[in-house]
Amino acid sequence: MFQHEISVLRDTFRRLIRRHAKTNITKLITKTHPADMAVLYRFFTDMEQKTLFNLMMDMEQVSEFL
Repeated sequence: MFQHEISVLRDTFRRLIRRHAKTNITKLITKTHPADMAVLYRFFTDMEQKTLFNLMMDMEQVSEFL
């Protein structure tokens, strides 16, 4: 079950990143637990990781993520 939820979140983040939907990505980051973000992060490409990290920095969510 956990793997399925992670896959759904990963696919959702990827779709939003492709669409450059920063507002929606920001909302999803806010709703996602930092531990889940840490698990998700390793499944993203370098460019996707950079995009997410930059958005988290703008939101001051990086400290919880790290």
